[in-house]
This record gives sequence, C-alpha cells and structure tokens, in this order.
Amino acid sequence: MQQAASDCRRRRKEQDERKFRDGIQAVAVSLSAGASPERAFADGYRELSLLYGAEDAMAVSFAVIVRKYRRGIPLETALQDFATDSGSEPVRDFAEVFSCAKRLGGSLVAIISGTVRLLSDQQEVKQEIETVLSGRKFEQRIMSGMPFALILYLRLTMPGFLTPLYDSPAGLLVMSGALAVMTAASLLGRKISDIRV
Repeated sequence: MQQAASDCRRRRKEQDERKFRDGIQAVAVSLSAGASPERAFADGYRELSLLYGAEDAMAVSFAVIVRKYRRGIPLETALQDFATDSGSEPVRDFAEVFSCAKRLGGSLVAIISGTVRLLSDQQEVKQEIETVLSGRKFEQRIMSGMPFALILYLRLTMPGFLTPLYDSPAGLLVMSGALAVMTAASLLGRKISDIRV
C-alpha cells in the first residue's frame, strides 16, 4: 500500500515536471517571437490551458503567476513563490536562473531555451531508465513466482512426489526454511530494483 502511494506520488511529480516543461517551452517560443517576459508567461498559461485544461494544477499555477505580476508583484517574486509552493527541484532551479538573468541582464530566450532542452534531456534519460528497469522488475516477479509454480505443477502432476516434504517434521522444517529464503530473496529483489531516478 505504501509502495503504491509512493509510486503514485512519483508519477504525479514526473507528470508535473513534464507539464512545467511544456509551459516553459511556450514561454520560450513567445519570448523568441519578441514578447516581454510577462506577456510570455500569459502565453504559457494559454498554451497549458489548451493542452491540459484551465483546471489543471500547472495551468492554475501559471495563472497565479500572471495574476500576481498584473497586481504589481515582480515576475521573479511570483516565480519564486511558485517554486516554493511546487517543491520541485527543476522549478526552483528555473526560478533562480530566471531571477538572476532578469536582474543581471542575461538573454532570457537563451536561458529559457536551455532550460527546456535540459528538462527534455532529463525526461528522456528518466524514461530510458524506467524502460530498462520495468523489464528487470518483470523478470524479478517471474523469478519470485517460479518456485510456487513449480510446487503447484509437481502437486498436480505427481501428487506423491512431495509427500515426504510435507508429512515429516524434517521436511516441514526444510520447506519452511526454503519459504523464508524465497521471501527474503523476493523482498531483496524488490528493494534492489526499486531505483529512484
């Protein structure tokens, strides 16, 4: 149950980072077309609304950024607030880099385009690792189930073959030990293949 909740949180975080990347990509396109940073974030909000709907959490976050700077709060401050609320490392990094570039006069188009490329590369690497790991996890599940399948097969095809293992105290002790070892190996296999990217 705890593993499922952890996997759900991880998938949600990856999904939010992908949506953030899409929003920032729309901001980069708008900036390269000559829009101001403030206008570019409004365009990013519109793009996210079209892609994921206006009720989507990332679209709402971009809308909050747009509302804040329209009320006179500097864009950098609105981005820092968003980064703090999101708790996402890529969002925090982007907010810091954007803030420095705006203050020091860096090329926002180049910085945002570089950020989008970096986020895309990270996403690709994560997907490749997930693909490799999913195959290994599937193999681990099969290997964990094989002893039980073998015992079931022997029970069905040769019922008397396993009688000494289950009718004598020594056999029960050996089979209990084997069950304990298989359970420990299965848990260890899950722990090894549970790599966080």
